[in-house]
Amino acid sequence: MKYEVKIIRLICVIAIGAFIWTRPIPEGLEPKAWHLFAIFLSTILGIIIKAMPMGSMCIAGLSIGLLTQTLKIKGEALTGFSNSTIWLIVTAFFIAQGFVKTGLGSRIAYYFVYLLGRRTLGLAYGLAISDLILAPATPSNTARGGGIIFPIMKSLSLSYDSKPNDPTNRKIGHYLTLSCFQVCMVTSAMFITSMAANPLIQQFAADNGVKITWGGWALAAIVPGIVSLIIVPLAIYFVYPPTIKETPGAQEIAKMKLEEMGRMRKQEWIMIATFIFLITFWILGSTLKVNATTTAFGGLSILLITGV
Repeated sequence: MKYEVKIIRLICVIAIGAFIWTRPIPEGLEPKAWHLFAIFLSTILGIIIKAMPMGSMCIAGLSIGLLTQTLKIKGEALTGFSNSTIWLIVTAFFIAQGFVKTGLGSRIAYYFVYLLGRRTLGLAYGLAISDLILAPATPSNTARGGGIIFPIMKSLSLSYDSKPNDPTNRKIGHYLTLSCFQVCMVTSAMFITSMAANPLIQQFAADNGVKITWGGWALAAIVPGIVSLIIVPLAIYFVYPPTIKETPGAQEIAKMKLEEMGRMRKQEWIMIATFIFLITFWILGSTLKVNATTTAFGGLSILLITGV
């Protein structure tokens, strides 16, 4: 992907930030608070209008805060880097990349499509089960739903000549899209590590005296989650039914894709072993006195050492 800095947009962002910075400070606000607001607002604006890539924009905003002494480097600017919850999210993102890079995520999805894909409803359930399996170690529903499930779902839809932004989307494409989206929302709520916001909720609860463990969250969510995963594809099937009900060709496509992938490679087996390691220690973490972030670092270390 080409790295782009849009100069005109960046100049506009800087100008807006400078304009706010120089305005009279509202009564009751400290000068630093007003200046931090100007930096924050211009950084968010720069991200929205894509003046620079998001990471670069955030680093630039942080740097301006430090250079103008609006923020202190110790205790303010870098305080988040000592937060174990933030490290859990970051580390889990790296681990999730293993599912994409090794192809294991796609293999799992195609396998369940092959098992259940004779009917359109079965296709939806096959993709839902795949999402559920990947969810515990994939903290980004965008990466999971958009990076693994969506390409497979789109490929299956196009194989039945069901195209987006076209009347043919009613064949199976629109139904599968709605189902996969809603399923992804359900799986995102089922595990602490299935969405980036969940560890922040856990941290917020801890700050207010409520301790939530990985296993406790999963145990509380498993029944409503499974019930929702059973009901959602079926409900959408009746509310917004596809015109194609039988999809035996989907099984053939999945079989062909699995044959193209060949036998499980060493990296995929390592990824599976790491996944089992993570789930085991996340579930038993409170009993074994092992922090969830420590477990995530252990899993990431395995993937780095083995070259996955």
